Amino acid sequence: MSKTEYDSMIQRANASSSSSTATHVTLGNTYLHSSSRNTPWILDSGASDHMTGDLSLLNDVVKTYVTIADGTKIRVQGIGTYRSSGLVFQSVLYLPQFPFNLLSIHKLSHTHQCSILFSPSHCEFQDLQTKRMIGGGYEKNGLYYLQEQQQQQSSSHSALHSTVTPYQWHCRLGHPSSANLRHVS
Repeated sequence: MSKTEYDSMIQRANASSSSSTATHVTLGNTYLHSSSRNTPWILDSGASDHMTGDLSLLNDVVKTYVTIADGTKIRVQGIGTYRSSGLVFQSVLYLPQFPFNLLSIHKLSHTHQCSILFSPSHCEFQDLQTKRMIGGGYEKNGLYYLQEQQQQQSSSHSALHSTVTPYQWHCRLGHPSSANLRHVS
């Protein structure tokens, strides 16, 4: 997001937040809506940093300066840590006028050493070394949102109770013989 786009978004957010507790912003072809509390985290491939306007989400906050796209240093009200979904997001910028919670895809993949696989309905964060899924998100109205731990537990809980037929295992495991398939159970 360029400085001009950011300034425009903040200006529109400030204008709408003075009359309501909800914020509606249109940025290019993207329409964003934010309420003052419980705003989900948007996974943003264009963001260079994690950002939030909600100080209550952060721990260990310190004030500092950051350099923006045009090279100018601006004071940030704070940088803190956000903990959720079994993951820790460090160096989250606190910008009081910012109406959204953004997670930088670039920072996420580098900090957690994971690959991020996007599909039409969801995304998954996979640890590069262990190949285990360490988190994920869901798609809604063209944006991907961080899936919180409670949501992950309920979806994985239902997967544990699914019934898989022997034929499905036969197909999933590369068509082993019936004798070999019996050794798996």
